[in-house]
Amino acid sequence: MYADWSSLTIQLQSLGSATQSVLSKLPQDDGKQVVAAVVKTVASHLGITVPSDAKPSTLNTEQEVNWCMEVICHGLCLPLTEHEVIRDSVNIYCEWLSALLPNPKVCVPKPVQEDPNFYAQKIITQLNHLFIPRKGEAQDTIHRQAVVCHRVLRRVQELAHQSQIMERGTWDALLSFLLAINDALLSPPAVKDDIGDQLCERVLGVLFEIWLIACVKSFPGPTLWKTLREMCMNWRHRAGLVTQWNRVNLTLTSRLIAFLYGPRFPVLNIPKEDMDLVPTEMTHECVAQSWYRFLNCLGNPVELSKPVSVSDTQQFKEYALKSFGVIDPTYHPCLVSLPTIFLRAMKGVSAIVDAYLGVYNSLHLDQDIPEPEPVSALLNNPLIPTPPASRKNIILGLAAQAHSHMSSIPSRAQNRSLKDSIIKTPIMRERSDVGKSQSVIGRPTAKDSVVEKTALGRAISVDGNALPNLEGLPRAGQIMSMSRSSSATSAAVSTTSSTSMNVSTQSIVNSTAVLAAVTGTLSDQHNLTPSPLRPSCNSILHLFGLWLFEAAFIGTDAAKTGGSKKEQTGSSRPSSLSKGNTTMTSEPVDLPPGLTPDKFESGRAEALGALCRVLCSKRTGEEILPVYLARFYLAVQNGLTVGHDKVVSESLASILLNSSNLLRIDLDGVNVLAPSIVSALEAVLPEKEVKLTASYVNKADLRRAAIHLLQSMLTLPLHFANMQIKELLPIGERPAVNNFNQLKPRLVNLLINALQVEVEAVNTQMLLGCLLMTVQDAAALEEAELRQNDGFSDNSARNSAGVFQAASDSVSMMSDYTSISGDRHSLQEHMLDASYADNVTDSAHALFVRATYLVCHRLISSWKSDLATSLAALELLRGLARINIPEQGLILFESFNIYRRLCFCKITSMLMFFCQSWISLIFI
Repeated sequence: MYADWSSLTIQLQSLGSATQSVLSKLPQDDGKQVVAAVVKTVASHLGITVPSDAKPSTLNTEQEVNWCMEVICHGLCLPLTEHEVIRDSVNIYCEWLSALLPNPKVCVPKPVQEDPNFYAQKIITQLNHLFIPRKGEAQDTIHRQAVVCHRVLRRVQELAHQSQIMERGTWDALLSFLLAINDALLSPPAVKDDIGDQLCERVLGVLFEIWLIACVKSFPGPTLWKTLREMCMNWRHRAGLVTQWNRVNLTLTSRLIAFLYGPRFPVLNIPKEDMDLVPTEMTHECVAQSWYRFLNCLGNPVELSKPVSVSDTQQFKEYALKSFGVIDPTYHPCLVSLPTIFLRAMKGVSAIVDAYLGVYNSLHLDQDIPEPEPVSALLNNPLIPTPPASRKNIILGLAAQAHSHMSSIPSRAQNRSLKDSIIKTPIMRERSDVGKSQSVIGRPTAKDSVVEKTALGRAISVDGNALPNLEGLPRAGQIMSMSRSSSATSAAVSTTSSTSMNVSTQSIVNSTAVLAAVTGTLSDQHNLTPSPLRPSCNSILHLFGLWLFEAAFIGTDAAKTGGSKKEQTGSSRPSSLSKGNTTMTSEPVDLPPGLTPDKFESGRAEALGALCRVLCSKRTGEEILPVYLARFYLAVQNGLTVGHDKVVSESLASILLNSSNLLRIDLDGVNVLAPSIVSALEAVLPEKEVKLTASYVNKADLRRAAIHLLQSMLTLPLHFANMQIKELLPIGERPAVNNFNQLKPRLVNLLINALQVEVEAVNTQMLLGCLLMTVQDAAALEEAELRQNDGFSDNSARNSAGVFQAASDSVSMMSDYTSISGDRHSLQEHMLDASYADNVTDSAHALFVRATYLVCHRLISSWKSDLATSLAALELLRGLARINIPEQGLILFESFNIYRRLCFCKITSMLMFFCQSWISLIFI
């Protein structure tokens, strides 16, 4: 983005030595005495403690002021033990800076009042000395340094907010000063309770706050933006950087989507203290430019998972050379927090992705809805220069057109017209730096379709003739319920077909949902539905695909391969799907134990969850680039790998929770994931106690998401039969699956075993529905086969032995079963033994026997205390009784008669229990 511009990094890092006072040439004691005498005299006129005691300054000429400034500059460089001298020097400069405010103090010298911008630039530059860390100082002196630093930061904030006369040179000096002090405090390796540790959040917050104000009053030039990016790369080991980065990104995203997608798009509601970061007078074009640049100021956030990249700075290398206990920069103790920092960064990216999807919590639809900001004239004052070849300024180019169509608050049609023009206007492609996170696939996705890049780095697939009406989009995308982990027990089941969303209804994304996503604590989020006005999946993946895909492969073999060429040599930015030298490079083997790839599993899980939500938001008929689909399937296949002893990793849990509708939205080639999904479900559904590596995952939600996936797969073997399942990549020791028929026994066993161990009522009712559907489908298939083969089916004959075995086993077990309260455990194990089940699951008769026995048994033993589940079980038995299972040869009538009598006995006992319960309740 800034390849053609120079950086101020080296200049700002040497700012302290370049602004030394002439008194530094004198002996230290002599210079100290001069400073103490001069500063004490000047400070006596300030009236700090008693404002009424303030007196006019006796400095009346420029020479006198310049001489005093040389003395004060040296006072700012003194050791912290000279606290009073340093404090007085800070007070003098802070009072003199009031010359830029509407009401300057009376103590400001006359030359400073006459040319405040010139002297303010010199003062701000010299204040850099105050923030330079002093080595070997005691903790109390460091605390005193922090106090005077806060005083300067407060004054700087006042200047940015209140000054009306600051010139561009003063703004540049102010931003350069903030960059210099942040780099001086934050670039060294973090040490607990040092000055950098105490001021980290504060100096970063002031930097981003004033930078946003400068975007409105004096937009920073490309040189400053490039310097900000380079310096932020040196501060990535500080957790506060990612925290502030997330705050700014989410706030700007809230403003961006409000005018980009119109008032009917769900509004991302941000807390007031965060919304105040962005000035209300910031224009739409300025919001767009600032959002794009702040999003990329951290570089590639996935590099936070690479200790070698984070520690590849001059300060870390110097520390490693000077320290006896650190043999390599990656072994510095402060880098132990990188997994947490990486997780925060990925949660921030995930929250932005959710904002673009328009994901909202339906529980908050009844809240007051704020009026979104109207789309007005886009930009009256042009932004400060960026080279024409490097400007992504599409919105600015449309300002004149937009202004001519909008005299006041625009109508909805005008909003739509503006949006269409933004999408359709072509812009110049340019070459950017390697490693940027935006990539455009240059080839069209379909006939008469082009991929065009907008001001925000988006790539939107647009029909060559006309943009489709957003209000008439298919509603299939609204069917999804995108589950996420919750800390509370679920209350209601997510239905697979929800009612159509009224697009005229305005909805709010509750701020707690977004903040919880960033901080790692998720609230009770159910029925999360993407907005029908959301951008296409390709658009979101063009923006965030590079980061999400790279993070999704952390710790896998795919992350260790590199060197492949870009998919398109003429691409203006690196492809999100390429594995070049800047992404997915192999990590060194010798890493500290706390920084191995498996320690970054939480961040990887967040990226996988975001990818699943993006792909699951696909609309009916929407095309997704094959390269994105292929990469997504590889990432999901790697993430679905089951750990040793059926331990469910965070990545596996995140995929299940966020992709419950993955098999329902007609993704091209998604069935290649079927074997991997089945293997993952086998680690969740049959287990009474799911073994989770992440304690925050709610097991009921996880099982429910797994049941949704199981529901989606039960009909696949009947539909695709012997169709071959192609293997993406061989992973682990999973059973070889060549076609869909081989999945049928495993799916049936999953369903039966899940019903055996499920204790949550809603999940149980969903499984009962699945069981009834499975028996009905099997019976319908056998009946169709018999009709097709004139009453005889090879498949039916092949399974006849299994039918007889199922019936005879039932007779032998039931003949000894004289009491309803007998030894149900041993009987159940024998009846549902895996080897036994594999022989009989292909037959409708066998499924009928297993289903009837299991439901009757659990009905009397476990479900009779739950009315809703009992009624659902009775409804299943009613449905089974109506199934017409075609006869196949000789049936063991006596066996089935005994079996039916036992089932009848169980149902009667259950009904008697209900009657007794109701009678006791009535009499009580």
